[in-house]
Order: sequence, then C-alpha cells, then structure tokens
Amino acid sequence: MGCAGQCGTCRGPCPLHHQLLRSAHALKELVRTLVEIGQLDRAEHIAHTITDRDHHARAISDLATTFAKRGQLDRAEQAARTITSPYYQARALGDLVSAMVKRSQLDRAEHVARTITSPCYQAQALTDLAITFAEYGQLDRAEPLGHHAEHIARTITDPDHRVRALGNLAATMAKYGRLDRAQQLAQQAERVAHTIPDPATGPGRSRI
Repeated sequence: MGCAGQCGTCRGPCPLHHQLLRSAHALKELVRTLVEIGQLDRAEHIAHTITDRDHHARAISDLATTFAKRGQLDRAEQAARTITSPYYQARALGDLVSAMVKRSQLDRAEHVARTITSPCYQAQALTDLAITFAEYGQLDRAEPLGHHAEHIARTITDPDHRVRALGNLAATMAKYGRLDRAQQLAQQAERVAHTIPDPATGPGRSRI
C-alpha cells in the first residue's frame, strides 16, 4: 500500500503526512477564530502559510467572504483570485457578487459573476443580479441575465447539481415574489430528481 503523503517510502499511512494535515486543520481553525474576533490581517497572514491545498483554499475562501461582507470588496476579490480550488473560488466569488449587489455595484458584480467557473454558483449569482436589475426597472438587463442563469442551470450535466441549481433558483424567485417562475423551476427540478437512481434500490428506481 502506498503512502498517503506520496513520500514513496512508507508502507502504510504516512505519519508525517497525517501530522501535516492535522497542522493544516489547526491553522484553518485558527484563521476562523481570528476572523471572528476581527483580526483579519493576522488571519490572512496565517491562511497563506497553510501548505495543504484544500485547507488553504477553504481558509482563503472564508476570509474572502468576510472581506466582502465587511465591504472590503477589492481585498475580497484579490483574496478570491488566489484560490486554486475551482469550488472554493466559486463560492468566494459568489459571496462577493452578493456583497456587490447589496452595495448597488451592479456592473462590477456582473463582471465578477461572469468569471465564476462553477455553473451552480454562477447561475445563482446571475439570478440575484437579474432580480436586482428588475427591481431597479432595468428590464433590458434583467431579462437576458435571468434567461442566461436558467440556461446554465438546465445544462448542468450532473443531475444532483442540476436539481440543486434549479431548486436554488426557484427559491430565489419565490423570495422576490416571482411565484410563477419559481413554480416552473421547481417542477423542472422535480423532473430531474425523478431521473436520479436510488442507490438503495438500484438503477431502475428513482430517489423519489
């Protein structure tokens, strides 16, 4: 059996690799604590010392989200762009878009939303933008964004992710009073969910 830490010498689990993972986890939790007490500079410094890629990405993503919520949008985007994990970068950029929308920085929010590589997060970000443009009476910008968000959600190949994306869009539409679109999206999500095999009963049975 190979070494989990890829050192090439251990016959079983590598003690050094395990120790490094524990250290990375501890540093990630320390970053979270420092963020909670407002020591963001110290938190950012420690986050960049984490060597495990997953823990590093999670720590920087949480940090970028905190910057965004506090209105430090440039700093949030700068941190998010350093994340190498596509998932955690998409999560951070999605939170950044939400913060920009709340501060009415819609052009910049749209630019950031279009750079999100995760279809689920991009569809949600574009939907939030579309609804905000509609509230401002800018229907010429709202409608194309809304249609694009729905198109992205419908073309997600993984059915579990497609159900989640469509469900999130339905919830967002309902939150803003678009009950007709919410119902249509929920029905689409339900149809996809019926096609997902139930692992307990085999490929011939859906989960619903």
